[in-house]
Amino acid sequence: MNYNNPTFWLLFVGVYAGYWRLRHRRQNDLLLVASYVFYGFWDYRFLFLILISTVIDFIGGLGVAGVRLPKWRRLRLAALLIGSALVLCSNVRYAALWHGLVYLDADAVRGALPERLRDLAVPLGTAAATLAYAAVLPWLYALPDRARRKTFLTISMVANLAILGFFKYCDFFVGSFVNLLHALGVQQVDVRTLGILLPPGISFYTFQAMSYTVDVYRGDATPTDDFRDFALFVCFFPHLVAGPIMRASNLLPQVLHPRQRRPGDAEEGFALVLLGLFKKVVIADNLAPMVNMIFFQYGGGGHHVPTGPESLLGLYGFMFQVYGDFSGYSSVARGIAKWLGFDLIINFQTPYLSTTPSEHWRRWHIS
Repeated sequence: MNYNNPTFWLLFVGVYAGYWRLRHRRQNDLLLVASYVFYGFWDYRFLFLILISTVIDFIGGLGVAGVRLPKWRRLRLAALLIGSALVLCSNVRYAALWHGLVYLDADAVRGALPERLRDLAVPLGTAAATLAYAAVLPWLYALPDRARRKTFLTISMVANLAILGFFKYCDFFVGSFVNLLHALGVQQVDVRTLGILLPPGISFYTFQAMSYTVDVYRGDATPTDDFRDFALFVCFFPHLVAGPIMRASNLLPQVLHPRQRRPGDAEEGFALVLLGLFKKVVIADNLAPMVNMIFFQYGGGGHHVPTGPESLLGLYGFMFQVYGDFSGYSSVARGIAKWLGFDLIINFQTPYLSTTPSEHWRRWHIS
């Protein structure tokens, strides 16, 4: 659900209408539910991935700090992961299952359940991995301080980067391998890509979750033992899909401490939202058709390649299209966060006015 989608603003108006009427604990709960609704709007199965990162780094941050989770809390987190995998990532038809259970219809119950074992691959794999991790946790807690800290940090980084790499690059590498075999003369290759759908914002929330464990390891952040607050830190919806990526030392205290309405926040937030929508809707969305026409409708099939002036126009058009997209989303995110009492960092500082490549690097996608 993008910011230029009317449904997003209907959701936000509903959230904002009750937000400032609630106490701090309920404010955070409301934002957490809204964030999951916002992210699940694309595909509810994506919620399982963000829950994995949340649980891994919640345990990881506490483990780095030497805080041992009680057994009953570990069991609750395990049940959360396994249950969410079963609900979100299996082919169980829950409406039909409920109907069959209510009316004691055995045929309806059987018809609602998956027909093949592979339809339960994700829940079964999650259960196996979760139980294995739970089994080794007592041993990890008992490690010497230095080894324990490094081990929990390594688990966080390996697990998060493995998930990110699988969803972003698995099909790319499989396709490249098949093309290489074809180039070498091997034509009969029965290897197909998985058709993996890239979850929106997976890079942003993965690096944000990892930053928490890294900050705790470096001593820049104090770990929280409140899972709901940490989950909100990971999935805070204004910046969930396009940044800016917030360090735990910056955003987590804003989640944990009560927020107040501040003079000027409403006006500043409104200005940031208008500026961001202008960059996205007026600049980026209008440049996109021109850039696509120049670069993606040429070559092959008898079409002529772009001329020099056309290529130059497409190059500069793409530059400002990308800037309008990313910078626009960041501005809207900062504006919405202002309305909710949060401060997000500036992610773009007029990068195209830089005089050197290093200066451009420091001013582009700062987070």
